[in-house]
Amino acid sequence: MLILDEPTNHLDMDMIERLEKELKKTSITLLLVTHDRYVLERVCTDIYELDRGQLFCFPGNYAYYLEKKAEREALDTIHLHKLKQHYKAELDRVRKAPRARGSKSVEREEKFYALQQNFSTTKSAQQDASHKLIIDVSQSRLGDKVCTLHHISKSYGDKKIITDFSRECSNGQRIGILGKNGVGKSTLCEIITGDCAPDT
Repeated sequence: MLILDEPTNHLDMDMIERLEKELKKTSITLLLVTHDRYVLERVCTDIYELDRGQLFCFPGNYAYYLEKKAEREALDTIHLHKLKQHYKAELDRVRKAPRARGSKSVEREEKFYALQQNFSTTKSAQQDASHKLIIDVSQSRLGDKVCTLHHISKSYGDKKIITDFSRECSNGQRIGILGKNGVGKSTLCEIITGDCAPDT
C-alpha cells in the first residue's frame, strides 16, 4: 500500500503526467490525499471525502463524486428546511403552553430543547460547509492596458532566466505561465509585481 500526501505539490506539468502514468500502471493499493482534481479524476477509482467529522465514500471517479455530493447537499438543504419548520411549530407551541408541571409536560419540554440543539447544530454545520471565497477586484482603472513589459532580461550568473521578453497585458486577460521547475516562472511574476528587478 502506498500512501501519498499532496504528491503533485511543487511538481511541473511533465512530472505530474509521469507520476500519473506510474500510479495508474502499478498494481498496489493507493491512498492519495490531494486537492488536485485532475489527478483524482485520472488516477482514483474511489473517492473518500472528510466533511465536518464524517467520512463519505463514493465508488467512482471525481466526476461521479461531484454528482453525488451535489445530491447529498440538496438532501441536506431539504432536511434543514423540514427541521426548521418543525422547530418553528414546536417553538410556537412552547411559547403558548403554560409552564411545565406534570411529567409529560417536562418530557415534552426536554424534547423541544433537544430539537432546538439539533436545529442549531445542523444549521451551523451547513453554514460552515457553504463558505464562499470572495476576491475583491472591484478597483476601477482607466484604459485597457494593465501591464507592459519592454525587453525584459534576467539572469542569475550564467543561468539565463528571461531574455529580451516583451509583452502587453490587457484588462480582463487570463494568462497561464507553464514551464518546468526552476525555469523562471516565479521570477517573471516577481518582476511584474516589482518584487524583483530585471537586469534590463
